Amino acid sequence: MKKNIYRTLVICLFFIIIIAIKSYGASEFSYELDTDGKATIIAYNGTESNLTIPSTIDGHNVVAIGAHAFDESRNSTNGHTIKNLVISEGIERIELLAFVRCENLETVKLPESLTFLDMQTFLQCSNLKSINIPSKINKIANSTFQETGFTEFDIPENVKSIDSMALGLCSNLEKVRVYSKDITYASRVFEKSSPNLVLYGYEGSTTQTYAQQNGIEFKPLSSSEEPPTTTMGSIYLNKNELSLMEGENEILTVSFIEISSDTKLIWSSSDEKVVTVENGKVIARGVGKAIITVATEDGKYKDECIITVVKASSMGSDILPVKEMNKTNTLEKNSDNTIANSDLPRTGNNKGLITMSIITIILIVIFIYKKYTDYKDIK
Repeated sequence: MKKNIYRTLVICLFFIIIIAIKSYGASEFSYELDTDGKATIIAYNGTESNLTIPSTIDGHNVVAIGAHAFDESRNSTNGHTIKNLVISEGIERIELLAFVRCENLETVKLPESLTFLDMQTFLQCSNLKSINIPSKINKIANSTFQETGFTEFDIPENVKSIDSMALGLCSNLEKVRVYSKDITYASRVFEKSSPNLVLYGYEGSTTQTYAQQNGIEFKPLSSSEEPPTTTMGSIYLNKNELSLMEGENEILTVSFIEISSDTKLIWSSSDEKVVTVENGKVIARGVGKAIITVATEDGKYKDECIITVVKASSMGSDILPVKEMNKTNTLEKNSDNTIANSDLPRTGNNKGLITMSIITIILIVIFIYKKYTDYKDIK
């Protein structure tokens, strides 16, 4: 009888171990594995404003971003921290409401590997102003970009249908360029968007017909308006917030995404009495707050870092300046134009510690139970 109880306990504990190993959580990303060992991101627990979602975690290929993965109203996740988002090549699907209400999100770079973009993905991302539509996406689903901050939007030739409210309630949207001659429109695609909205398309296209039927101004695409490419460049600072004491200095570095690293950069400070900057070297001059801006010479790409300068005497030994807000997701460009993720945080260390802790506890429980049964035998 006692042997049967002992055997049952061991079997139960074995399944507990399996379940524990199957459940992954980390300081940055939480994910689930399918039967093929491929990962779906289900939550983000980091604080990065410039975030790259990696193509691999713990040796598992990431193929999807799950439903509500960055939705803070439905999940324990940190969608509000993200300002600039890069989704790595290899990821194929973005599920329902994945980034809903990420209110600080401004730019998104989607991978060419993406084949499915679910409805309401970027719903109510009120500051979203820049995104690319990959070549394998042929449909923009219901409310995908509803209540976003776009002023202009390009719909490439590969998109053949656009559903209801896909760009609805976009109050700043004034210019949409459509490069397909026969795209299919649902009703209310641009419902309650800007009254100044103009649809640009080809003469005789379904876009021209849709505009005329819905009282939207139509203009033909000019020969100078080439179809959009899926490449979207960016520059990112390694920090977006920094605290310094008077007289201290810090070096800010720039990562280039699909832009030559030889591109000329312009550095500036919003208040040189507080902080000055030259080629990325920041020097704290006086108490206060200032914004350091780096931009390409043409002004097309830029990023900012908020600097807080305090008196040295006010920084006690127990109050340290916020100098470690480095972006761990360092973005590097490889020679084949892919994004390198060598510095991305991995879940492996945390997962290993969690697993080892669970196994240790289980072994202790087994040991105690065995001692207990031995004690009963002696009695």
